[in-house]
Amino acid sequence: MNRHWLSRATMAMVVPVLVAVIALGCGDDDSEATPEPTVPSVYLALGDSLVTGIGASDPPTTAYVPLFRDYLRDKLAPEGSEQALIDLHNLGVNGETTSSMIADGQLSAAVEELTSINGNATPDDDIQVVTVSVGGNDVAALFDVCAGGFSPECITAIPDTLATFTTNFETILDQLRSAAGPEVTIIVAGYYNALEHPDCEFNSLAAVGNTVLEGDSPLLEEGLNDLIRSIAAPHDVRVAEVFGLLDVSDLEPDCRHANDDGYEIISAAFIAAFKQ
Repeated sequence: MNRHWLSRATMAMVVPVLVAVIALGCGDDDSEATPEPTVPSVYLALGDSLVTGIGASDPPTTAYVPLFRDYLRDKLAPEGSEQALIDLHNLGVNGETTSSMIADGQLSAAVEELTSINGNATPDDDIQVVTVSVGGNDVAALFDVCAGGFSPECITAIPDTLATFTTNFETILDQLRSAAGPEVTIIVAGYYNALEHPDCEFNSLAAVGNTVLEGDSPLLEEGLNDLIRSIAAPHDVRVAEVFGLLDVSDLEPDCRHANDDGYEIISAAFIAAFKQ
């Protein structure tokens, strides 16, 4: 009788333990687990002072680059995760032009990163999103020569400036797309007219600014933004359209930069382009 009673007691203890072990073993077997979707692990930002966030109250958080990065974190988070892990590589340089981007190393640094990171044996760390904001400082060089409006000197300088931009921008997008390959999303920014702020010292040139940016004039058929669009398309590059979206309250009075509200609008334009 005692041996029989002990046998039942032992079994009563052993069976739950075995069930727990089996359950634990099943939990460790993730062969049936759903794999997490691939998400961009690196966001590479190139360009001028809009990329570094001049004019923002806190450039690391309120400029368009960090705002767009935050969108990518939330939008591309794997199922069951609150955020995707996205590393921001911001190569932006204040005052950058298309010429200096090529000559001073920002473009070559971007190409090197794309080649080395996306060409390694670890696809999980790939750069999958690249944004570019460059060209505004190219046409800002026209401020002085066009200070008197559409003078003969100004009328000559505008197409010369845009011709240089065209050659350089072709080079930039050629090299970026070649290094990135077809799977990387590349988005370039169009430009708004910052001369419209009444306290901008070149506010009297606001109409000239509209012509330089959008053309559609007897003096200029295609402006900077038209060239950005036409060069981007054959490179499978998307355009964040911002012309006409920022009003005076979204601009800094320095004739160039946006404030926090303006950067939110620019970020929204990049988000819209990303969703294409």
